[in-house]
Amino acid sequence: MSAASTEFRVLVDAARGAFAPETESPAIPSGLDWRLLHREATRHGITPLLLQFLRRIPAGRVPEDVFQALRHECREENRASLHLSTQLLRIVEHFASRAIPIVPYKGPVLAVEAYGQLGLRTFVDLDFLVHPRDLQKTRRELIALGFDAFPKLTPARERAFYRAECECWFDLPDRGVPVEIHWAVRERVFSFPLDLDGVFRRARTVQLCGRTVPSVAPEDLLLILCIHGSKHAWSKLKWVLDLDRVLATNPDLDWELLLTQARDLRSTRLLLFSLATAAEVLGTALPVRIRTLIDADRTIAELVTACVGWLQLPAGSTPGPRAETAVYLRSREAFRDRLRYTLGMAFTPTLADWEALSLPDPLFPLYYVYRPLRLSMARISSLFDR
Repeated sequence: MSAASTEFRVLVDAARGAFAPETESPAIPSGLDWRLLHREATRHGITPLLLQFLRRIPAGRVPEDVFQALRHECREENRASLHLSTQLLRIVEHFASRAIPIVPYKGPVLAVEAYGQLGLRTFVDLDFLVHPRDLQKTRRELIALGFDAFPKLTPARERAFYRAECECWFDLPDRGVPVEIHWAVRERVFSFPLDLDGVFRRARTVQLCGRTVPSVAPEDLLLILCIHGSKHAWSKLKWVLDLDRVLATNPDLDWELLLTQARDLRSTRLLLFSLATAAEVLGTALPVRIRTLIDADRTIAELVTACVGWLQLPAGSTPGPRAETAVYLRSREAFRDRLRYTLGMAFTPTLADWEALSLPDPLFPLYYVYRPLRLSMARISSLFDR
């Protein structure tokens, strides 16, 4: 990994060391900005791992106010995690009683499966996969459980939304339980039609708070995590660590199935680039065959270099949408997928367009003209703001 700030190197050590056998106390470099370290741990989503790492340091080496702040944040995160997990169990059991297939992924199930305990991975919402054919039933059942549904759209906008998007949102009023229901793992423009029938067929179970819940198979989960992280240019350490932990806790991973699925989705480079990022940042062990495939594609090394740099951006900075778009486009090997993404992003109306201009449903086709105009005006405006 290229030269990194002292604070980022400590975060990487914390992410690696949290799952390594405890031996001697970790070495803490001099000149460490403790408050910056805390802020960066929060930004990267690994506060619990940093706290666990620092507990192995002899007393007095870590400022007490930093310890207290980390403990307080982790207690609040644990409280929220338990609250969300309770609601996940409620939803899963309700849907099982109605014989509606639903599979949670990421969030609590990823924490217990890949991290070993609920409190070691932070999450702020619940994600579920459902069959597209069950989407309307799913909406009705969640509303019956007391959830509010979002977005609320006119008929024309709703048809366009469910055709182009991959998720809709729910929340319990005044309870803080954000729920995302996915009928695909990414929006249509991303050309990533993961076979949900296969995902449901391969699903297994995991123990969460003493109850059995369904969970996505590791091969499918890796692909889902790769498309999510690549969309965001792997700009959070937590997302990179997710890959590392899924691989570490699944030594019998079916690599042939994983590569076949990636090839069928025309996403082999996306998969390999994601795995190469984890290997570069965290030293994630990869099979020789995977390393050989990575080394054969020079574009992967360039993508990894860019993303490792963005991981280390100062607090408050992000790669930005243009950089994220460039990374995603270069991670796809098929020209037709890059073209579809570019045209789709330019011309497919979204919630932002409908909020910026309210048209009656009979005039809905005008949004296909309005969107590229709005994007062009926003780009021109940004030039004058520099």
